[in-house]
Amino acid sequence: DAGFPPDERLAVRGDYSLASGEAAIDELYGRGVSFSALFASNDEMAVGAINRLRERGVSVPGDVSVVGFDDTIFAVACNPPLTTVRQPQRDIGVEVMRLMIERLAGRLPLAAKVVMPTGLVVRSSTAPAKPEGRVAAGTR
Repeated sequence: DAGFPPDERLAVRGDYSLASGEAAIDELYGRGVSFSALFASNDEMAVGAINRLRERGVSVPGDVSVVGFDDTIFAVACNPPLTTVRQPQRDIGVEVMRLMIERLAGRLPLAAKVVMPTGLVVRSSTAPAKPEGRVAAGTR
């Protein structure tokens, strides 16, 4: 939507652990790509990325903004506190159980789809976009 063409060099796969967030930063720097923002698939990977960026002398959010996903305890316990996408974890658990009961009873088709609401929680790990037009990286 921002007009940046997709660039696979900016995507790194991880396993949702702190260590894979750290490894993602090493991989991005190893590729020689430039980025000013990073979105991680969960808060734990985002915190790992922040840790590795700081070890490299990179300021978060001064040089790179970091956003996570889940709004777990990791989000508020890290430094700086993590901007993240909150999802309704309890409601998701309740809905999964409801769907499982319905499916086991034969009342739910295989292709059932549920979309749960999310919300952005802005904290200190992000800053306004930089005018030089650098691009964002992500872990998934």
